[in-house]
Amino acid sequence: MPVLLDVQSPYLRTVLTAAAYASARSEIQTSILVQPTFAVLLEIRNNGRIFRLNEPLYLSRYAENGYIYLESKLLSTIGYGQSLASAAEDFQEEFAVLWDAVAQCEDELLTREAQIVKRNLLKAVNAVVPE
Repeated sequence: MPVLLDVQSPYLRTVLTAAAYASARSEIQTSILVQPTFAVLLEIRNNGRIFRLNEPLYLSRYAENGYIYLESKLLSTIGYGQSLASAAEDFQEEFAVLWDAVAQCEDELLTREAQIVKRNLLKAVNAVVPE
C-alpha cells in the first residue's frame, strides 16, 4: 500500500514539480508521478476536459498478465493497458465516465456505495474546464 504524504511536505512538493516536468516530456498527457507500486495524478484530462484536482490523486499501480493497472479504491476506478501511457489514458476515461454518470446524478438515484463515490469525486475535483 502506498505511503500517503502531506501535499505540503517539502519532499512531495519537489517530487510533484519533477513529475510535472517529466510528464511534459513524455507520451503521457497528464501530469503523473510513477513509482513501482503507486502513481500520483496531478490532474485528469479526457475528451477535451481537464479535471483540476484539489489534491493529487494517489493510485495503486501493479502489473498482471502483461497489463499495467492503475487503481483508486477511494473512487472505485481502475484503468489498465499494455503500457503506462495506455493505462493512464484508460484511467482518465473511466474517471470521466464516472464523473458524468455518478457525480452529476441525484443522490436518490444512487446506491449507498455510489453516493460515497460521488462524495469522494466531488471532494477530489476543484473544477472541470475545457482544454
